[in-house]
Amino acid sequence: MERTGQLNLAVDLGGGRDVDVEIGDSARLWSAVGPGFAVADFWLKAAGDLVDLRVSIKRRNQGIEIVVDRGEGHQGWWSADASPRIAIAINRASGTATAVASAGDGTQVQQVLLGQTAI
Repeated sequence: MERTGQLNLAVDLGGGRDVDVEIGDSARLWSAVGPGFAVADFWLKAAGDLVDLRVSIKRRNQGIEIVVDRGEGHQGWWSADASPRIAIAINRASGTATAVASAGDGTQVQQVLLGQTAI
């Protein structure tokens, strides 16, 4: 079966640093990174009335943290420590995953428990 307009890329950089990327016919990009990467950043360029946004996915000891910012040097946004974020913590002992959303820093932090589920 012939496919058009699709690219699959798999790169092994050694030491657990492997990257898979799939670009298909649709407006979707799929990517996977191995355990050798601690951070994956994705830039979503402006479309329509939106602004450029960077989505950073960071591995943490017990889960991941997803941070949305405008990138370095952009004005009119939360400070670097105050950007909107979602933290997902995995507790293997209790067999649960907990998701928390937050924005702000110092005394202006707003935090919401999004939920907890069994894993």
